[in-house]
Amino acid sequence: MVKLTTKSGQRINVEIQVRKASDLKQRILFYASKMVAEQLTEGEKYDKIRKVISIMICTDHNLIEDSQEYHNRYFLYDKNTDSTFTDLLEIDILEFKKVPEKDKSNLATWLRFLNTDDKEELDKMAVRNVAFESAVCKYKQLTADERIRMIAENEEKAWKDKQAEIKYAMEEGKHDREIEIAKNLLDMFVTVDQIEKATGLSKEEIEKLR
Repeated sequence: MVKLTTKSGQRINVEIQVRKASDLKQRILFYASKMVAEQLTEGEKYDKIRKVISIMICTDHNLIEDSQEYHNRYFLYDKNTDSTFTDLLEIDILEFKKVPEKDKSNLATWLRFLNTDDKEELDKMAVRNVAFESAVCKYKQLTADERIRMIAENEEKAWKDKQAEIKYAMEEGKHDREIEIAKNLLDMFVTVDQIEKATGLSKEEIEKLR
């Protein structure tokens, strides 16, 4: 995760997501909202808030299933009138797997640059486009230790994401079992209060099972 602030005060957050995470959209929204809130201290005026741009780059999976575009930009707007509420919050999703091979635009080329370790391909990029020459040079200057550290950080992040997925799946499984038990107890004419104590479900959840 990289956080930047432009000369105009815009806040930009860039993150690369290696593995699919069930709560990724919620996480993106949380950190973007946090970057908005962090701009003000108590008593400051709201007009000091500057634009926040959250950029998520997905490497080996697609986050936006209902779009074939590899770059999707989101704002706060009314979809019925196509009226934008504000442009102070922008979320950009970039997905490697959707980039067409024939797309030679700068954005597509940058994504390929980020997604390759092939030195020969990097050299070709530098030759074809002067804008990439400096980036390729900087990339080659990374020491082995730095690259190992980056890999270790990505692996640790991926492990945490996996643990979150496992926890979510276990909680979902537990909830499903509680619902099944509640249904069986209802069939046996056990009272709602007793079922609530036995399963941990709320009375409202139990009543919906009738």
